[in-house]
Amino acid sequence: DPENKIYYSLQGTGSSFFIINPLTGVISIARPLSEDTSFRYTLTITAKDQGDPQRMSTATLTVTVLRNNNAPIFTRLPYYKTVSDTTPVLVSIFQVTATDSDTGKNAEIRYKITGPIESQKLFEMNATTGTIYVRSSLTGVSQDRYTINVEASDSGSKPQTSTAKVVISILHSNKPYFDRSMYEVSVDETAQVNAYVFQVSANDPRQSAGQLQYEMINNVKLFAMSSGGLITVAKPLVGLNINIVEIEVKAFRKNDTSSSATTTVIVKIIRRNTPPRFNSTNVEISIADDTTIGHVFYKAVATDPDTGENGRITYKIITYNPPSGKSYFYVNPETGNVTVTALLSQNPNPTRRYILDIQAEDNGYPRNKATMRITVNVVSRSNIPVFQQSEYKFNITSKAVKNDVVGTVSATDRDGDQVIYSIPQSDFYFAINNITGVITVNGDIASNPTSFYEFNVKASDGSYRYSEARVIITVKHNLYPPVFSKKLYEVYVKEYIPIDTAIIQVTATDKDLQAGSSTANALNYYISPFSNYFSISNFGNIYVRASLATNLIGNQVNLTVIATDQSLQPMSGSTLVIVNIERNSYPPVLQPSSISVSILSTFTPTRTILKLNVSDQDRSLNNPNGEVILSIPDKYADARKYFAITNQGDLYLETPLSITDSRMFNFKVIAKDGGWNPKTAEASITINVTKVIQSGGKMGFVQPVYYVTIPENTKENAIILAMKVENTEKTNSMICKIQTGDEGLFSVKYNISTASCDLSLLNGIDYETKDSTYNLEIVLSTSQTRKLLAFQTYPTALVIVRVTDVNEHSPEFVANRFYQSSTYFGLLPSTAGVNTFVMSVNATDKDLYDKYYLTYSIVSSKTIPFYMLGRNILNSDVYKQNDATNYYFDVKVIDRGQKPATNKAVINIVFDDNRMSLKYEVKPSEFGKVKQNVRQILSEKISNIVLFEDVQIAYDENGNAISDITFVIAQQTVPHRLINIPSNDKIREEFNKLGDTIGDIGSVITTYQPQRAAMKTKSFVWWMDDPWAALVALAAIIILLCLIGIIVVLFTWSRYTKYLNQYRIHHLANEPTDFVEPPNFLKDFETQSLNMYVPPDEAERDLGEINMTFEGDTLRRVEHQGADPGVASAVNPLFNNQPQDTQQKTGFTETTTIL
Repeated sequence: DPENKIYYSLQGTGSSFFIINPLTGVISIARPLSEDTSFRYTLTITAKDQGDPQRMSTATLTVTVLRNNNAPIFTRLPYYKTVSDTTPVLVSIFQVTATDSDTGKNAEIRYKITGPIESQKLFEMNATTGTIYVRSSLTGVSQDRYTINVEASDSGSKPQTSTAKVVISILHSNKPYFDRSMYEVSVDETAQVNAYVFQVSANDPRQSAGQLQYEMINNVKLFAMSSGGLITVAKPLVGLNINIVEIEVKAFRKNDTSSSATTTVIVKIIRRNTPPRFNSTNVEISIADDTTIGHVFYKAVATDPDTGENGRITYKIITYNPPSGKSYFYVNPETGNVTVTALLSQNPNPTRRYILDIQAEDNGYPRNKATMRITVNVVSRSNIPVFQQSEYKFNITSKAVKNDVVGTVSATDRDGDQVIYSIPQSDFYFAINNITGVITVNGDIASNPTSFYEFNVKASDGSYRYSEARVIITVKHNLYPPVFSKKLYEVYVKEYIPIDTAIIQVTATDKDLQAGSSTANALNYYISPFSNYFSISNFGNIYVRASLATNLIGNQVNLTVIATDQSLQPMSGSTLVIVNIERNSYPPVLQPSSISVSILSTFTPTRTILKLNVSDQDRSLNNPNGEVILSIPDKYADARKYFAITNQGDLYLETPLSITDSRMFNFKVIAKDGGWNPKTAEASITINVTKVIQSGGKMGFVQPVYYVTIPENTKENAIILAMKVENTEKTNSMICKIQTGDEGLFSVKYNISTASCDLSLLNGIDYETKDSTYNLEIVLSTSQTRKLLAFQTYPTALVIVRVTDVNEHSPEFVANRFYQSSTYFGLLPSTAGVNTFVMSVNATDKDLYDKYYLTYSIVSSKTIPFYMLGRNILNSDVYKQNDATNYYFDVKVIDRGQKPATNKAVINIVFDDNRMSLKYEVKPSEFGKVKQNVRQILSEKISNIVLFEDVQIAYDENGNAISDITFVIAQQTVPHRLINIPSNDKIREEFNKLGDTIGDIGSVITTYQPQRAAMKTKSFVWWMDDPWAALVALAAIIILLCLIGIIVVLFTWSRYTKYLNQYRIHHLANEPTDFVEPPNFLKDFETQSLNMYVPPDEAERDLGEINMTFEGDTLRRVEHQGADPGVASAVNPLFNNQPQDTQQKTGFTETTTIL
């Protein structure tokens, strides 16, 4: 029949997302419903028959889409709990809670324990409440602490999950224990190294707590802990991207290390970060009710001057008014864009105004917040006034006063209505003419530090309809640049001034700053261009950063110092600082400057003839400029033959005066200071020698002591000294002989032509390998008996030979004894702070004294973040993303003679993926003895360079101390980059071939996983080595799953058959009674009577209404009749207060109706 055939159709705004079966009327989804689509759809369903005329009917269907946008979030983290090992089984010990901001089933949360297996054996969890129970006895458990991995999942079609960790500490009755399983402390980021952080203390029921020792279990390099439990700062905390550090602490007995307890100390590093700030705190916006989904109608902008995580801002809407606004508005947590998530026109309860409170929160610790309010006015589409621009930008200065014009906005209305302008009353700084649209200053903007003002200007046609335009006004507060108190500074410094000494302070002022504020926080000082010898602080103090005693810098240095303010539109000022370096201020002084003395020719050698007063005003500075050296110039060779002078000014006779007649010696004495650019003084000396003739004398040397200075490596057979012999004739009967002090290096022979004993050098003397001083006793003998002219002579002379060092060798770098390559290798963790020690280089010089005057430097064609401090290399900047991770450069060393030498060096930045771990069964203090052997074995095995990064103490299963070594692997080829372990299959294969142990060293190799148990490297590809084992394992798993399936089916079938039997009994017991139809004449009367007098039956209780929870303290003991009297039973609480022999009433009350 055509009239009985009905066809269905679908119309409405959401008809493109749904489809209806025209015959059955079943509605299904036509295309996916994503997050960008609406959450509610209104559909019109039409049903039509096929008759003539055709009949139809309509119905409205509203489809609400439940989205699972949010995962559950655990509250009150972290979770730590301490329980006694005597806690009974099935007793609840802890409860975790999570919340989900979704609705419906998407907000229903289920909990479960996901691992590890050791924890699952001891604990269980209520899936609904999140309560954790003791599953089995805790007495005698092997561990002191168990970590429970908890998962919370919602009930959405695609469930979202989140995880948390619950740390349960077991309090053993006979072992040490901590009062708490977790301690939270905080430390300021400015804390100095060795500053106090926290004192942990454990209790020991067997002995005093003073017998316990403490140690950190995990590898925390920022903090250190003494054996007494004192935690201190180990490294500077400023500039790190770490806000929370968890330290695992272990307390154990000195005489029994197996008796221990553990706890966790959470150290929160307080960063001195500033809170974010919104550009505008109150905004009013109008949008149309048909605004498309996803349209950005406002951008919330908050600024934070901090950097890193402290400056990263997250946005969220914290308040919706009315609450239904949650379904229509959304703010992007990263960009601050506020968008529409559903069509406002489809709101079943139309709202014309929504108030949204947006919060901006930084990600530092502690987290700082700021809020702003957006008022959203929803208007219907009509001919409302339209602004010529959606955004107006104006610039003014802070000098603007009230009624000064800022700019003009303009809007038109197609209906020809009068346009009325207005701005929010909350903006007190600006006003607008409601007819012309001219914006003027209305408040004191000079005293407000805000540089940007944002507000909306409304244009209305006189009704509630209006449009808005964004007005952004930039106020230039920074009108004045910093000004130095002087345009020119001049300072005088000594060239040997200590490094890091302040030499002058320059100060600048800024009129833009408020009165009384410190310029230290407002102005930044720097030297342009960068100076290698001077630096400046934020207070304007200029410091010496390198030695000025060098010819690489002039006597006068011009420094341009620039001061910059910290505004958003910074301005700067500069000044010139002239640094005059006083190289050698004062010359030496000799007094008197001219002197004349007379002596006899028999004057005894080594006696002082005269004394000059030597002074230098630079001596008070205690530097080389005050060290004075006196000498007789070489051009006075005749005087130098007989006379010498000490540095104290004592002029003495060095050699006997072998003169034939009286004579006069005229010469000068030069005084020279020890500066690198020395100054001199001189004094004129006149010595009159009167010849004294004696009656006769013995043959001998003219002086008892000779001083000879020769440079090292003097040529062989060279005559170094001619010792004059007097009172003798020219004859071959003279014999010169070295009596003592010779080491086969010298020879002496009488020279008849010069009447002297000539001392010569047989072999060259190396200063670095031989003695530097030789004392030679030389004797003279002859057969001559006749006496000649009388001279004072000496039969024996002592010759003191001094060998001086010559700068003949260049410096040489000491070979790296740990690596075959001469290259120096350095490792720097990616998390290291500034000025972290990286490595040391070492060079030596065969010239004995030069090796103490070596200067090191870095030579690189590129700018690298490292510098030399002595022979140590430190970093000058922290690692940032996209920075280089490998630096290959030269290290240069020069000696006093400016002879250079270079050597290659490489520094690699180390990440977790580069690290591996090595367990070695010796104490860390003894590992150094075998370090080279272990490293060499590893390098040879894998054909790469193994570099050790760190050695920490660890303990084996027996509690013995072993070494836990962290190492990395570098490529053999230049520039020796580090190998990424997870992504390098070849390296993993090499370690798999090695197995768990390596050769003779018996060490276990593992991959490095920070703060987690290490995984053996062998587990990377075990299934690839033996695929048959993998197939057998897979088959075993399939068989096991089949057995489990069969068991489940049998168990389910038994429950099902049991249910059918119980249902059959229930059905028979409640079968309805058949009643006979009463006579017709009584039908009406009886029905009326029953309705009037028969009370309705009490509704039967559902099964869920019965209290099936049995409380232990409400049970009473009963005895079974005819059974074992010792057996207890639980009585239904409904009958607890009733006598046992009383018949219980049901919910049905029997009554009698009298008709």
